[in-house]
Parts: sequence; C-alpha cells; structure tokens
Amino acid sequence: MTVLRLTQNMRVLDREDNARFAEWTRTLATAATNRAVPIPSWVKVFYNKKDFLRYVYPLDVVAAAKTNYNVLSSRAVLAVQNDNVSAINSSLLKAFPRDTTELLLYNSAEIEDSAAQDLPPLEVLQSFEPLSLPLSKLNLKVRAPVMLLRNLYPS
Repeated sequence: MTVLRLTQNMRVLDREDNARFAEWTRTLATAATNRAVPIPSWVKVFYNKKDFLRYVYPLDVVAAAKTNYNVLSSRAVLAVQNDNVSAINSSLLKAFPRDTTELLLYNSAEIEDSAAQDLPPLEVLQSFEPLSLPLSKLNLKVRAPVMLLRNLYPS
C-alpha cells in the first residue's frame, strides 16, 4: 500500500485557471438567488453522472488502473455532499473487476435513560452518513483505490 500525502493546498496555488475559478465562485456569493447563474464557457458542464465519470475516469484509465493504481493518483472527485460522493464511488467501483467486500461498523446505542426503549433499528443507524463519522458500510475491491480524507477545517 502506498500512502499519498497532500503536500500543496490546491486552492492557494498561483495559477491563472485557479485564480479565474476563484474569482468566478466569489461572484456566485453575491449573485441573486432567484435568477439563473451564467456558467462560463471554460467550465465543463455535464448533465449526467455517466458522462462526468467517463470524462474524469476514461475507460482506458480505468483499464490501466486494474494493473497500475498510480494512473489514478492524479484524479479525484470532491463533492460538497456525501450522497454525491457515495453515488460516484459506487458507480466507479463497478468498473473494477473482482468481488466487492463489504465492511460494516459495529453499531450500538448507549441508553442513558432506562425509559428510552424506542431505539431505531440497526438498518436506520447504518443509513446515516454524518460528516464527522466514517461510513457505516464500506465497499472495497482488490486493486481499487481508497482515498482517506480528513476534515481540514473541523468545527
């Protein structure tokens, strides 16, 4: 296993495309919320997840990753919402051969009040994906990349 470390904060790199993107996102904060937001021509727009994944992870790259995981080291999809990340991860994992191994966390609830008998079922507890906790269900495949991130700005 190779551990790759984040050594540069990409948001502060002094490159024209990053500066242009940062300036555009700053204008979004002041845009009226009840009107359409113009998308610059240099922003790549996708209308479905399949086309998006084919762009970020072309079939030749996914095929090469089956024998050389380094081809994926320069590619990552970051999203604001966990459910988007989960959907993308699930779709991408299907492209890798081999069986999926499902790892489950041990879930339990501590009862402080002896009168509290209405605990949610285990399936309900496992369906939550709070930002501060790891996934309760993790699907893995041999030779598929795993990226572990930590919150850089915990509240």
